[in-house]
Amino acid sequence: DVITFGANKINDITAFGGDNDVNTHDEVSRKPNVGRPDEVKKLPEVGPPTVVIQPTVTSKPTVLSETTVVSGQNGVVASGTTGGVKAPSKARLVVPSRDSMIHIVKNESSANLKCHNTDPAEEARWKAVGPKKKLLLFRQFPKYYEMTSQRYQKMLDECAYKCDVTEDERRFGEADLVVFYSHYKYANDLKVVPEKRPGQKWAFYAAEPPPLSDNEAFGAGHWNDKFDWTVTYRYDSDFWQGYLKVRPKENETTEEKKLQDVQRWKEKFANKTKMVAWFVSHCNIQSRREEYAAELSKYIQVDVYGKCGKLKCEDRGKCARMLDTDYKFYLSFENSFCVDYVTEKLRGILEMNTLIPVVRSGTDYKKYFPPHSVIDTKDFSSPENLAKYLIQLANNEVG
Repeated sequence: DVITFGANKINDITAFGGDNDVNTHDEVSRKPNVGRPDEVKKLPEVGPPTVVIQPTVTSKPTVLSETTVVSGQNGVVASGTTGGVKAPSKARLVVPSRDSMIHIVKNESSANLKCHNTDPAEEARWKAVGPKKKLLLFRQFPKYYEMTSQRYQKMLDECAYKCDVTEDERRFGEADLVVFYSHYKYANDLKVVPEKRPGQKWAFYAAEPPPLSDNEAFGAGHWNDKFDWTVTYRYDSDFWQGYLKVRPKENETTEEKKLQDVQRWKEKFANKTKMVAWFVSHCNIQSRREEYAAELSKYIQVDVYGKCGKLKCEDRGKCARMLDTDYKFYLSFENSFCVDYVTEKLRGILEMNTLIPVVRSGTDYKKYFPPHSVIDTKDFSSPENLAKYLIQLANNEVG
């Protein structure tokens, strides 16, 4: 037997903000903290990955000099000195776009910001609990966020720092912190950036990568040096706000129970009759994921459900049961190839025991996910080689 499920540690899957993803219909919603296939033995090395489909934008990111103070869309990045002011010691130079990434469809540097981290002493003073509550203004957030004190009252009451939350733009001047949404609709029209009062902090919030923001203004010069902190899905953000994380379970099952589960999952996997499924509702986007899927379908069965395919499945509960019962693999292809961007499209599949995710994005899955928990297209030189591996795996022929 070469298909094995389970590992020394079963992992919890904790989700953050999945309902806010632009592709909410791409995934099958599931409850968290359910096991999933942890280990699948790999074929011998198939050679280094190569670019199969050329990106729509071929321009390379700007190479920044060591004396330029900059920051990526997510996380403060700085190096050297500017204007005689020494860069913060904890800052680092990060070029968001990577030449080695397949399908960089839009330079992430298009949404770059210039920012500076607050020194620890100033940050401590800002966080200190005083007689006056701190006011947090969330500017131009979508209505579904409901950034109000009423919605977050319980969390605010339990917080060590006393705060109020508002979306009222009229309170801009009195706010201690202003959080700007990356889709900020007026940013492109502003010739002059709003006045920032002394002591006020600005944070840049991005739940989605630059190709999905439709807002180039935050890369414009008049926003330089305005933001103090970043709140994004990238791990180099000042405050991380991602879609999921994987962590060890507190109460691990016994070895005997795990062996029973593995045997049951192996039998269930072997009895499945279909190969690859994909639920997708946003077509012809920058990552060009549908082109890779189309090439893959020449060598293995790929059933595409939703607006971008010929098959339909409207009831999420029934769809989830169908996937769990019928299919061996699922395409968890992200809509953008950007660093650290992984959404609920993977989370929902990881929560199923016998549905193996095939992933495609700008994320280094080996860095953040348990070994053998996903099959990454970047590990294969072509869709054809990936298809051969999936067929061998499905037939229990991987040695």
